[in-house]
Amino acid sequence: MLGCDAEELSGPLERHLQHILSEDQSTKLEGIATALATGNQLQLQYQFRRSDGSLRRIEDTGYPYFDSVAQVQRVIGIMVDVTERHHAELERKQLEEGLRQAQKMESIGRLAGGVAHDFNNQLTAITGNVELALLDLSPEDPLHELLLEVERAATPRVDDQPEAVPARRRDPLQTGTETVLVVEDESQVRALAVRVLTRQGYHVLDFPNGDALMAALSSIAPPVHLLLTDVVMPGMNGRQLASLVTAQLPMLKVLYMSGYSENVISEQGVIPKSLDFLPKPFSTEALARRVRQCLDRAADSADSADSADNDPISSATPTAANPTNG
Repeated sequence: MLGCDAEELSGPLERHLQHILSEDQSTKLEGIATALATGNQLQLQYQFRRSDGSLRRIEDTGYPYFDSVAQVQRVIGIMVDVTERHHAELERKQLEEGLRQAQKMESIGRLAGGVAHDFNNQLTAITGNVELALLDLSPEDPLHELLLEVERAATPRVDDQPEAVPARRRDPLQTGTETVLVVEDESQVRALAVRVLTRQGYHVLDFPNGDALMAALSSIAPPVHLLLTDVVMPGMNGRQLASLVTAQLPMLKVLYMSGYSENVISEQGVIPKSLDFLPKPFSTEALARRVRQCLDRAADSADSADSADNDPISSATPTAANPTNG
């Protein structure tokens, strides 16, 4: 095991110390001295150099040998090669440290994501209400320029040029009376969405969470055209809510919004990237445009389906299995 003969190991202590690395020799000597002085068992580990030059990790357990008057005469040791066990222990500690670091980074990531989520909600409410206020002020109004400065400071942009502020539409879009359900637990964001969509001509019903909508769903007069829902909310999340609502209203379109990025949302498995998604912060124009796009796409799909059903040529087209007589 140690590559040494028994005489070499049982001989004088100096001969034994020659095989112990210099930085570990003091550990061995101190352990023996303590055992001789106290009569207590010793147990220590050190690196032992075999005759072929290789190093092994040794666990040395020493037992004091007493004479007839209870004095310690010498220490009898049992040496065990624990090299593999030592390496396994080091590997285990490295894995545990790696796991702790990964958990720490995950916690930091969640904290950062939560802070960004809350900040994006606040920014949506600030910039959105500033945009609505600007719509109601003439450019000559003294408050107009002040609100523009607020908007420039709060709106994410590529550079510091005023032109980077997105152009706004001053007149409401004429959309008819489509019904939109808005579900958002942040009251300021929910109120903003209601103001924007109401100005666009929609019939808007808003709810603070999924449970509130589900409790009222049976009393809402059809037709209902769109569900605009936050993704992360207390109770059921937006995807769970959409599944429940569309089970009762199969033709309903769903537009998700969140202060978390689309990548974070999709990586967590909450919603896939293929679904309609509006990241916060969003401008009032972006909200109006995305809602309109979802509704127009639904209308186009319905028109295409109706056209296919009512097409006498396609319905009368023969198949290979049932040919017509020529």
